[in-house]
Amino acid sequence: MWMRNEVDEKKTYRVALCQNSNGRRNFALCPMGSKLPPTAVLITEVAPMDLLLRRDFIGLSEVAKLTTGTPFFVDAHGTWLSGEECEAINEGMPFSEVPWLNGLMPDFAPR
Repeated sequence: MWMRNEVDEKKTYRVALCQNSNGRRNFALCPMGSKLPPTAVLITEVAPMDLLLRRDFIGLSEVAKLTTGTPFFVDAHGTWLSGEECEAINEGMPFSEVPWLNGLMPDFAPR
């Protein structure tokens, strides 16, 4: 995640959807032309500045597509899901059968 003061309004950004080895998923701010973080799994198209400044991840998921052209989703706790993962969950698929990216279930917030 990033702090508001890290966003330079003169730059253009994409957002990397990252996942570390224990399943924890987060977001990384990526100026256009920069290298992606080593934990990046997916990357958005150019992100709207107002959403970056507000760190509005749910809003970002509603307007920004991935570079693959597919959507992504963010749950109420800020965990991102690919469109395929979200679709499987919405269809009632057991978590053990969801096609998780990298074969690794996200580290969801406790219920």
